[in-house]
Amino acid sequence: MQNNGKKRVDIPLELVADYPIKWDFKKALRDFIQNFYDALGPDKFGSEFDYDYYKKEQFYTLVMKAKGKPFSYELLSYIGSSTKSDDGKTIGKYGEGFKMACLSAYKMGISVVMHSEDWELIPATYSETIDDRDIEMFGYMLNHVENDGITSLTMENIPSRYYSELQQGLLDFFYPENPLFGELIGKGDNYTIYSRSSMAIPCHQYAPDLKGVLYINNLARGRLPFSLIVNLKAKHYSDLRSRPTLDELDTYSYLYNCMDEWTPGQSATVLRMLHKSWSDTSSMKYSGNTNYYYVCQLVRNVANDKAVAETFAEDMKNYCYFEKKTGDTVRNTYIKEAQRWWKSNPNGKRKINPIFRLLGAENMVETYLHTNSGNFRKPTKQEQDKYKILSACITSIIPFLSDEDVPPVEIDSEIKSEYSPLQFASRVYMKKSNGRRYKINKLILREQDFDENVFTSTLLKLSEDIFQIYGSSRSARYNAIFTHLGEYLLDGSDIIDMAQLAWKERFQYA
Repeated sequence: MQNNGKKRVDIPLELVADYPIKWDFKKALRDFIQNFYDALGPDKFGSEFDYDYYKKEQFYTLVMKAKGKPFSYELLSYIGSSTKSDDGKTIGKYGEGFKMACLSAYKMGISVVMHSEDWELIPATYSETIDDRDIEMFGYMLNHVENDGITSLTMENIPSRYYSELQQGLLDFFYPENPLFGELIGKGDNYTIYSRSSMAIPCHQYAPDLKGVLYINNLARGRLPFSLIVNLKAKHYSDLRSRPTLDELDTYSYLYNCMDEWTPGQSATVLRMLHKSWSDTSSMKYSGNTNYYYVCQLVRNVANDKAVAETFAEDMKNYCYFEKKTGDTVRNTYIKEAQRWWKSNPNGKRKINPIFRLLGAENMVETYLHTNSGNFRKPTKQEQDKYKILSACITSIIPFLSDEDVPPVEIDSEIKSEYSPLQFASRVYMKKSNGRRYKINKLILREQDFDENVFTSTLLKLSEDIFQIYGSSRSARYNAIFTHLGEYLLDGSDIIDMAQLAWKERFQYA
């Protein structure tokens, strides 16, 4: 091969010209731009880097340049040499990008001229004899020129089929002036979040469901299913030299873990952007068909700040949720009934992810049970006093119950039907619930339950009802606890006797 009519090569790279590198034009272009990006940094890249291309006949010429920021041609001459450190602040770190990009461009018939200070490098080939064979090698011609204070790289003879790559070349880099970037949402020590501008991401034509970009250490690496731009700083990020686009699983993993650091305010902004995903259901955890897990993390973040969470109160008036079914068959029956009731009595509320209970969304199961329960009255003073005697007795003889486990009581005067405590219960989702699955919001007793001679039966009934904080009477945990009730009653017989005496005294002084 000829070297632009010249036979000399001033800087041999000891690199065979047919080295099997498989970089396409987009990657070679990205690595050329990357050298300028790392030299200027993201804050100055948008204002101090000049990127211009024009068409001449059937080919394009690209000129990229910056004032100052000189490069060392010595450090561009050896694979493994780089002034860039592995600290997450620069993209390049292997010292091979410029050499491989030049070789790739050469293989594509694209000429490259790199200029800085008083020199310019022109990639070229030369012949070297190895084992009596002439081997075509790759290197640079070095020319000394006037120092104009500008560092530039010129690419010529770029085929027109690479127009889209030229047009989108700067989008791969994270900098405030990037036309993909909309409004700044927030930043932290290890991340920066922008909304996406009205400009679509490059892959939108063949992947319309992908709307945002995930950058890692300032370089575009993944695509997001919503209009968000996120940059992660990862000092110890495990990267491949080829820096391929991340697959769906890795993209999800990096972003989901990053979300854990977002402030409640930042999370609230993004959560509102994802309002169309509030009703997404769980699927495969790494599936791109749902934003369920992202929404869950954002809601948990918002719930950590009471003031921010309260800003969703107005939003939640238009939404409701249904509890997830569990192994509790009684509660599952109520959930099914509530779903049928909701469908037959449309109220304009949209069903969403149950995690929104943390932000005040309406529990439609509780609404259904409350709407379809009887008309109850508040207890009289005497009934309330007797209820306190029963409650104090139960919490005294059963060691794992506390006053907080005893709900308020209301009285059923009409006696139309039997009521389960789970009709007036809400699910408990706290990790430290000590096995409690429900919080019973009220118990229903009848007037006859406060007669003088029914203390023991009412005590047993109340105990059975309160035990349902652990599940319905059909659940294994409830029955395991219930089998020990007789033991607790025998051990606490003295306490029961005193409580029964106090019960009867209420009739004497009524």
